[in-house]
Amino acid sequence: MASASVAQKIRELEMLIAIDPGSREIGHLLLPGELLRASLSPSHARSVLLTTGFPAPLDHEPPEETDGLPGAVALAAFLQALEKGVSMVVDQRALNLHKKLAGEAVQRGVLKRQIPILTYQGGSAEAAQAFLCRDGNPKSPRPHFAFLVHPSVDRLLPPST
Repeated sequence: MASASVAQKIRELEMLIAIDPGSREIGHLLLPGELLRASLSPSHARSVLLTTGFPAPLDHEPPEETDGLPGAVALAAFLQALEKGVSMVVDQRALNLHKKLAGEAVQRGVLKRQIPILTYQGGSAEAAQAFLCRDGNPKSPRPHFAFLVHPSVDRLLPPST
């Protein structure tokens, strides 16, 4: 549970998030109080799976987003401080880049320890269930990852649009 002052700050942040300066009509996507619930939900998780990596712009090498990985590393550091198990799942083409940058974050002291960087290749519901469940067993009573987070807001259009 959050203190009254923290809960109030989260509600204020939620109101700021709801501002729609681009008139994109996002109001229907927002549920009052959901940010507070989402903020508290990882507190009971033992393990968290972070996902990042969005190929944009495709004409760059590597074609990776620039906001997702730093956000994922920051979240991983926060979760490690809370003694949560943290792993990251990325596309196969981005595996080496993410391993290198996560390793550098450990060397610089940003992360306490290396986090597992995984890839997911399956395309079926069964493959996803096997990937997400402990020891790959979809009949496992407890999922390996109790929480899944994608920490970035991705841009699909060029900045000029």
